[in-house]
Formats: sequence, C-alpha cells, structure tokens
Amino acid sequence: MPIFAVRPRTGVFAFALFAATLFVALIPAPPAMAQAYPCNGPGPGERMVGMTQGGNGVAGVPLCVRDEAAAPVPQGPPTQWVNSYYVASWHPEASDVWTAAGYRDAESAGNAAMAACTAAMGPGCTLTPGAANGSIAIARDGIGTLWAATGASDGKAKKEVEKLCLKEQQAICEVINTTNSPSWLEEVGRPVIQAIVFSPKGNFHRIYASTAWVDGNTADGDWGAKVWVNSGYASGKDAETAAVTQCERDSGAKCKAVRTVSDAFLTIAVDAARSIRVGSSPDYKDARKHAEQRCKDTGTKCTVTATFDATQKGAFVHDAYQALDGKNK
Repeated sequence: MPIFAVRPRTGVFAFALFAATLFVALIPAPPAMAQAYPCNGPGPGERMVGMTQGGNGVAGVPLCVRDEAAAPVPQGPPTQWVNSYYVASWHPEASDVWTAAGYRDAESAGNAAMAACTAAMGPGCTLTPGAANGSIAIARDGIGTLWAATGASDGKAKKEVEKLCLKEQQAICEVINTTNSPSWLEEVGRPVIQAIVFSPKGNFHRIYASTAWVDGNTADGDWGAKVWVNSGYASGKDAETAAVTQCERDSGAKCKAVRTVSDAFLTIAVDAARSIRVGSSPDYKDARKHAEQRCKDTGTKCTVTATFDATQKGAFVHDAYQALDGKNK
C-alpha cells in the first residue's frame, strides 16, 4: 500500500495565518449594549432601540435604553408636605356649625372658626374637637342637639359621630355635614394658602316645637288621648308656653309640657296598653321606624299616629285614639 506524505507549504500558510489574524485585530469591537427595557416611548435621557415582538392581537412594546450621553434631567424645586388643621365652632342656639379647614396650626383654625361663629351669633360660641389631615362630621340627634367627631376620612368621621351619639345619650343621630381637610405638597419657601371657613347655609338659628297634654285626671271630658303641638318658634321656652297655654285653654285643666325639640320631627304613638307616647327623630324618613324601635326596646309595640316638623309654624291638637281607630278601619 503506497504511503503518501504531504509536506506543508510553510511560507504560504504562515503568511495567510498572519493576514487573517491581522484582519480580525483591525475590526473594532462593538460597543457594550445597555440593558433595554419596555417603555412608552423615549423620555428625557432615553433612546428607543427597538420593539418587542407582537402577535395574537397584541401590539409590540417599545424598548428603550438609558442614554448616558444625554444631558442630565433637571431636578425640580424642593417640596414638603404641609399639615392641614381643622375644627368647627358652634353655638347653643345655632342649628349648624362654622368649620375652619386648611390651616397650618390648630390655634389659627380655632381662631378663624370662633370669629366666624361669633360674628353670626354673638357671645356663646365654643369649639368642637379638631385635628389635622382628616375629616370632621357634624350630626343632629332627635331633640336637635349637635354632635361632632373627627376621623381619617369623611366615612370614618361619620361612623365616629354616630357611635358617640349612641354611647353618650343612646340617641340616634343624622349626619348633617362633613368637611375634609387633607395635607398637601408645596414648594419650600413658596407657601400655598388653603385656609377657608365654611359657614351654614340659609337660616342657621334653631327652630323649636313643643308638645303638651293634660296633667293627670283634672279635666272634664275625654282629654287623655289628646296632644297639643306648637311648632316653628325661635326659642324652646316660647314653644312650651304656647303648647301649655293652648292645652289649658281648650281643656280647662292644668297642662304640662311633654317634649320640646328643635330642627327635628315629633312623633305621637299609641302602645299596646293604649298609652300615648311622644318621641322625636332627626329625620322624617326614619321617624316612624325610630318610634317603633323605642317601643320595642321597652317591651311593647307601638303604632305611630302622627309626625310633626318642628320647623314648620303651626298649632295642632292631635287625638291619638281617633287617629288609631282610623288606621285600624
């Protein structure tokens, strides 16, 4: 078997190898690629370098890299969060409150609320509980007394004032307004003025009504089922005097005031033992339900025979038995 021997062409091979090496060395190395990331298009200091692959109804997403050569993004002025204090002022003869919100300290908020209340009502204004960066809720109970509570939001403040009514007086309250006073962001050295006082709308003086009935069995005739209601008065004393005076004039007997309220709804009901019950509620819609629940809480059942609005001027004589019989027919 022949043996073949091959002698390498040393000179030519060496030159070719050197040339190839030189060629590779002369090609510049590609720059290091920055890490690309999805973006909504290039922003300050960014370059768009491609798109992700779309498909199946999904569009491609732009890819960006940080452009190191771009000019630095200018920084905005320094900012700070500012506390926002709030508080309300009320008066014994006012049906609503004056609420100060957006103040930088508690003292300034209190001074503003007191000044607004005093300007409208004169002496006698005081402050409700207050706080910062939250809400205050004002509620009215069944005889017209106002309540206030604070919370982190309007909803939490409402829950707090309703709980307060039940805890302190076992009373049902209706929230009549809320005010939110959140903190805000502002440039350092350029204060923003957010302070404001919210005043009541319309007639903010309390309007009263009172009820009266014959005191004991001192009257001739069937007066035991009758209740006198006088409403729309500027003071509780005037409303009571009117109700008692009318009762005594009609019956010829000694009468007494039964229940006096302001800015609320009086209810008259007859219970299972045919006793007359006079109650009140802060809102008309639920007045009947509240009266029935009060009877249930004392172990009896009631039928509401009439509801009266304390703010509407009037003089009424309500015969509860007659109204009950009319309902049962």
